[in-house]
Amino acid sequence: MHVFNAFMNGITCADEVRNIMEADETKEMARFDPKYFTRKRLMPFVKILSFMLNPAKESLQTKLNRFFKLIGKKSMQIRHQSFSKARSHFDHSPFEKIVRRLVSLEYGGDFPLPTWNGRYIFGIDGSTAILPPSLELKDEYGVIKNQSEKESICAKISILCDVLHDWILDALPAAGRLN
Repeated sequence: MHVFNAFMNGITCADEVRNIMEADETKEMARFDPKYFTRKRLMPFVKILSFMLNPAKESLQTKLNRFFKLIGKKSMQIRHQSFSKARSHFDHSPFEKIVRRLVSLEYGGDFPLPTWNGRYIFGIDGSTAILPPSLELKDEYGVIKNQSEKESICAKISILCDVLHDWILDALPAAGRLN
């Protein structure tokens, strides 16, 4: 019975992610300028989101080539510079929206997750995130130096984890500067 519930929940989750990604509201809320993602492109907004949700440990160009092959457009190519430029045209909000919806489904849906003695087990951990170079971010979060004395802009983050299921449920910037 549990396997069936997990399968049905997987279908529900995939449908929810697809609905969020395809919603005009998601694109409208995320893009930095109303003119972005209005023309027909090789990688429109939804395809960029799909691509980014598919993790891989290979170069960006190799991953892009594999993605186009997977979607049946093997002869089409996009250079990693073009992808990076397109990605820079929207913020993180689609990913946050997807995660919050999936957490809502998992913990409040029709298919309850296994618990330990009837309870979920959560933990909070701290980490750092490397941020893109920007004077505003440097002023707000500060910098750290690596072993070769190169500076990186980093933010402290607080992460809420479900320890039983090995999931990150939420992550927020922590207060204060690194230095």
